Amino acid sequence: MNVNIRYYQVFVSVYENMSMSAAGEALYLSQPAVSRIIRELEEAYECRFFLRHSGRLTRTESGEKLYLHAKQLLSAAEQMDAVMKDQHLKMKVHVGATPTAGNYYLIDAVARYRAENGPLDVHLSTHSPSVLEGMIKSGELDFALTEGIDSSQDVKVQPLFEDELAFISAEGIDIPDPVPLLVLDRGYTNKTLFEQTLAKQDFRYVIKGQFADVEGIRRCAALGLGIGLLPVRALDGAENLHRVEFPCVAMKTKFSIAYHRKKFLFPELRDLITRLEEYITDSGGSIILP
Repeated sequence: MNVNIRYYQVFVSVYENMSMSAAGEALYLSQPAVSRIIRELEEAYECRFFLRHSGRLTRTESGEKLYLHAKQLLSAAEQMDAVMKDQHLKMKVHVGATPTAGNYYLIDAVARYRAENGPLDVHLSTHSPSVLEGMIKSGELDFALTEGIDSSQDVKVQPLFEDELAFISAEGIDIPDPVPLLVLDRGYTNKTLFEQTLAKQDFRYVIKGQFADVEGIRRCAALGLGIGLLPVRALDGAENLHRVEFPCVAMKTKFSIAYHRKKFLFPELRDLITRLEEYITDSGGSIILP
């Protein structure tokens, strides 16, 4: 059976709405037509995508796998359609980032890209690394600028640049031993590497707080609740804070581009990634990784 792309659209709508009737309404199809398409898909692949019980649907493992691939296929088809229908219309791409990467690196880079009239219409959103990873797998993002995601069977991670981490505190605070650290949540860092680096440098510390965003660390540090550890650029505009120097202690954080391994990086998208890298390193002096 040659599966029409419309079948994948119907399947994705059913999967996301968990309702045959709701999917039919969204796609202007009757419920029997939707049911028939799902049945034909299941027959074509010889597996069940949904279990039906008392009028309710439950997703199967096969359904979850097809959903990830179908989203990628539909995203590529949408991009192709936009290019071929109107080559003067900018193609929309969705770029994600962790809050740190987005607020202190990506937003300025995208603003510069738009000012120079780049060929793509870039839409931004910020999320935690785990959410970004899921959005990459489902095809909701074309790529993400992130810390804390490792390469996997579905996601390719390409190191882009690294930046220095700085210790910050309020003015006039006596720093105890061990040092009370305020850090980003474990999802944003390689915990093992973090611990090994500080251990090598004989740095005594205790974690006093873990946060999902930079602002929480900055506020707690300003109130004397601990010593923040943040990328240097996060100090921009921080009031009542100063940098603390610890002899022989140096920390860096790595930022990477992450995208689905089956994602087609068309020329304009590759150009966007290259230009963002150039903008970030030009404006912040970050070190490009090999």
